[in-house]
Amino acid sequence: MTPEETAGILSVITAAYPHVYKNLGEDEAKAVVMIWAVQFKDVPADIVFMATNKAIATSKYPPTIADIKNKLTGLYWEAYDAVSNKEALKIPGSVEKYKRIMEVLRDVKFRAAEPTIESMIGSAERYLLNGEDG
Repeated sequence: MTPEETAGILSVITAAYPHVYKNLGEDEAKAVVMIWAVQFKDVPADIVFMATNKAIATSKYPPTIADIKNKLTGLYWEAYDAVSNKEALKIPGSVEKYKRIMEVLRDVKFRAAEPTIESMIGSAERYLLNGEDG
């Protein structure tokens, strides 16, 4: 996503949550755009827009970068399920749409990975040696 496309996404967020970003100066606004653009540089704007709309529809608070990344992960798995379900693919154009979403998001670094035992229960070594959880 380009900085120009990012500014468009942030405009949508601002329209949905008018209090967000209202007191930013020009330099601060440019910094916000660049941070978001860097975070989503490998994802096409239309797919980030889908995730943004899902986030706006489900939260009374403005979405963060992490919220949008979580929605992108959800989009990936939604597309995966749809492609696996032959009935869902009877809608014209849905095959191409879902396959594109999967293709674009397949290699994106933030997609949820399988959790490890250590990430779920913490480091056994730290627990045993220090009496710490995680």
